[in-house]
Amino acid sequence: MNFISPVRTRAPADAEPVLTMALAHIWRSKITDKCAEAERHVLRLERAGGGTCPARASLSQKMESLAQILTGGACALRARKIRPLLRRLRALLDLRSELVHSTLSLTESKGETVAVLRHAANEARTILSLADLKVRHSEFSQIANSLRQEADRI
Repeated sequence: MNFISPVRTRAPADAEPVLTMALAHIWRSKITDKCAEAERHVLRLERAGGGTCPARASLSQKMESLAQILTGGACALRARKIRPLLRRLRALLDLRSELVHSTLSLTESKGETVAVLRHAANEARTILSLADLKVRHSEFSQIANSLRQEADRI
């Protein structure tokens, strides 16, 4: 009698996990948390500089108010470090909007499962792989941490 047992193979330890809906939601949540953290520190810096932008104002309005304040006040001394952070954050605002105002689904693209963000307002679609989500999280984390450090110095 010939008996062949099923052999379980394991993915290499360094292999990227497959993007699942649960994983996509987790990474979207992680990224939006870092966006909120960055926004909190933008507002802290804006307040430290004497700004009065409403807490419920959009992130871009808070950033604009802070950018104007950087020419004087308590934040002026830190402007050289804060301005590049605002530029980096501004470059990611469209992605933040996509993450917050889109429905999330998955599809296959080039043999890989990817997240599809479908914007509620304009039906635009953004496609992100798991690696993309991790990179964007890292970018937002770096900006949020740097803004926190600057806010803590004032």
